[in-house]
Amino acid sequence: ATDSASDATALDALTEPFAGLRVPGAGFAALVRRCFTVTVLRVNRLSLALRFFSLFVLMPLVIGVAMYDQASNVVSLQNAAFVFVLSLSFASAMTPLMDLHLERLTFLRDQEACSYSPVAYYLAFTVSSLPLDTIGLLVGAGLVYPLVGFRDDAGSFFLFLLVGFLQQQAAIAVGY
Repeated sequence: ATDSASDATALDALTEPFAGLRVPGAGFAALVRRCFTVTVLRVNRLSLALRFFSLFVLMPLVIGVAMYDQASNVVSLQNAAFVFVLSLSFASAMTPLMDLHLERLTFLRDQEACSYSPVAYYLAFTVSSLPLDTIGLLVGAGLVYPLVGFRDDAGSFFLFLLVGFLQQQAAIAVGY
């Protein structure tokens, strides 16, 4: 009982200026909605479409064509996987860098008013970017995987997707 009481006291001390975070979901949905508006709805549609196409369609196509049908050579398979994950990391790290400046002044104003913690903000930004990032990963992996000639079983493909997703999330964290 004393451990839970000391944990509650420690949590209160950490979240004191951010009292809204003690209520689960308080304001978080609105914060996610605002972050989604900044990253998707407020950005120029043509710019968003071109960025998505170049990073998640064109780049995987170039990799797939350059490493076309290399299933017999293990080194070429490793190179293809490495280049795909590297390009996915680059694309994922660039997205926050290109979008966060749109929200910088609002973020600083909200931080001065102690509206929410920086952790809640970055978590909301990550959650709001998940749909586009996941669609981009699925499109890119769907192009590269068959072109290169990786194993044609579902388990290997889902492992490839899992590695890509984890690398993508790590790169997004670096971008922030």
